Amino acid sequence: MESKDFNRILTLLKPNVKIFSADTVKRRIMGEFEVKQQKLKEKILNLDSQISFTTDCWTSSNNIAFMGLTGHWIDEDWKLHATTLDFLELGKSHTGIHLYEALMKVIDTYEINHKMLGITLDNALNNTGMIKELDADDGSSFQNFHHIRCFAHVLNLGAHAALNVLAKDLEMLRNLIKKIRSSPLSEEKFKTFQVDTTLKPILDVPTRWNSTADMLERALVLKVLLLLSINKR
Repeated sequence: MESKDFNRILTLLKPNVKIFSADTVKRRIMGEFEVKQQKLKEKILNLDSQISFTTDCWTSSNNIAFMGLTGHWIDEDWKLHATTLDFLELGKSHTGIHLYEALMKVIDTYEINHKMLGITLDNALNNTGMIKELDADDGSSFQNFHHIRCFAHVLNLGAHAALNVLAKDLEMLRNLIKKIRSSPLSEEKFKTFQVDTTLKPILDVPTRWNSTADMLERALVLKVLLLLSINKR
């Protein structure tokens, strides 16, 4: 907001625009957040049902760690609701106790310790540690058997274990796709073999659990092209 160039762009688009300082913008955003959070808190406290949670951690490209927490409940009309309760920065390492502290910070903010039902997590060891800390918390309505392991993650782990028999072949395919996608020139050369140039090889990533299947399915479609690409090299 303090950038003169940015201000010039705004005034070019709308000459009479009122430009606020970064501090003012931040203060107004946080004020609006607190109002919305208080309304959500009142809504949740008036619920007759208990609340289940899903949570996950994520590290950004600039190495900042975050935790997202979503609350799920069913209202008196049996309608399922899901809303983000918080998305907070994790200032410490992802140990079980630190994840527990971050979770309880949100739970305490909404004063819903007595409404905790279940929590769904992936199978990381630090999540298991968080559950142990949560289970030991006498002030919480949560109990260990309310811990639900993410079935999609379990299925993904099993699929990757099965794919270990194809580890060498998968690595060869990944290396070929990386070479094709390594530069615009390589991609253009690959397109010279194609009739439908909108199709590109897909490279799987560990955090997208279905991406290996996507990679293999696309590779089967482009099978002849990939073989041509290998021969050309």
